[in-house]
Amino acid sequence: MARRRPAIEPAPPLDTGAEALTGLRGAAAVLVMVHHFTLRDPASPAPLQTLFTHGYLAVDLFFVLSGFVMARAYGDWFRGGWRSGAGAYLTFMSRRVARLWPLHTAVVLVLLLIGTPTWPLMVATNLLMLQAWGFSQALNTPSWSVSTEMAAYALFPLLATVALHRGRGLAWAAL
Repeated sequence: MARRRPAIEPAPPLDTGAEALTGLRGAAAVLVMVHHFTLRDPASPAPLQTLFTHGYLAVDLFFVLSGFVMARAYGDWFRGGWRSGAGAYLTFMSRRVARLWPLHTAVVLVLLLIGTPTWPLMVATNLLMLQAWGFSQALNTPSWSVSTEMAAYALFPLLATVALHRGRGLAWAAL
């Protein structure tokens, strides 16, 4: 009996050439998490609070490193400019949504189940990861970064196309 191929084949792993940055990205994520815990807990020891006072800056580091990884992994997809087509953009965005949306949605649903005060627009914008775009508030305050990351992903193909066609000078100016 012949084996049936799955309707959607898994994507091959992307060679970003940035595997060495994984540890640094992980450290930045842990630093932000510890910052949130020490910031919110007045019982945290003073040395910990002092050490992690500016832990929020690790979000900036995480975004810069993520942008670098995205450029390495997907930059060539958009080298052809608009000729790359909507298919490349939709594939790129579907991969980004598939990576972020399930966990984000699970957190939103848990917050709704435990009775976090809300209204319909707030729920909709949070489920669509638009909570940091000025339409409403976030159910999970730190999730502004997920919403901001989605905005960056939505703009990435345009920025990559411009940078690849206008040269490195424009890319550096954008940074």
